[in-house]
Parts: sequence; structure tokens; C-alpha cells
Amino acid sequence: ETISSLSLTFSVDRVSFGVVQTVDLMPNGRDVEVTAANLETFLAARLRDRVFDARKRSLSALLTGVYDVVPREVLMLLSARELELALCGIPDIDVAAWRAATTYKSA
Repeated sequence: ETISSLSLTFSVDRVSFGVVQTVDLMPNGRDVEVTAANLETFLAARLRDRVFDARKRSLSALLTGVYDVVPREVLMLLSARELELALCGIPDIDVAAWRAATTYKSA
């Protein structure tokens, strides 16, 4: 079987300043072999680790800074699209609207 030939377990190795640390993706994950039967569970655990757990400190620091500026309660009222518009503005530039809204004054 192709999956078992990879010798994967429910753990990942993280290298920090030359030191390798094995982190389990589930209790005793380093002892659980990845098989075709549990492949989806492994992929979900690996994705969660890669996206969230491995960056937990960075993400926490970012959110702390955001919450210093915008209270958490206010952010909870916004949808993802509304938050994107508030942070980035409208993605398309309407030059005609800019020209119509611009007043030129001589110095």
C-alpha cells in the first residue's frame, strides 16, 4: 500500500533553532500509523496544525493588536466581507468617480 510505505504517523517534527521537536497531532500520535482508513483524519489534523497550531503565538499576537484597536465585540458584528471592505476598501478603482469627487484648487 502506497500510504503505509511513507511511514507516516500522527505527528510532525518542528525544527526551531536547530532543535527538532516531535509534536503529536493526537494523543500518542507518534505511535499511530497513517493508513488509508484514517488518511482523512490525518490530513485534517495536519491542516489544523499547519494553519493554526504551528502559528498560534503569531496569530495570538496579531489578534491582540487588532483587539487593541477594534474591540472584539465590534468585530463579531461584521461578516468576513464587511471586515475586508473596512480594512481594504473596494477592490476596483473607479477613476470616473474619483474625477467627479475631486476638486482642484490652485495654490
